[in-house]
Amino acid sequence: MEKTATVRFDGEMIRPEGPIEMEPNKRYTIKFEPAPPVTPPREESA
Repeated sequence: MEKTATVRFDGEMIRPEGPIEMEPNKRYTIKFEPAPPVTPPREESA
C-alpha cells in the first residue's frame, strides 16, 4: 500500500504536517522528494 504525506524536517526529526495512519512498531520505506512551496493567501484590498 502506498500513501503520501507532507512532512517538515526541523533539522533533527521528520515531522508530519497532519495525522498519518500507520501501524506502530512496523518498518516503512520513505521516498523523499521536494514539495511545491506553499503560497500564502492573498489579502483582499478594501
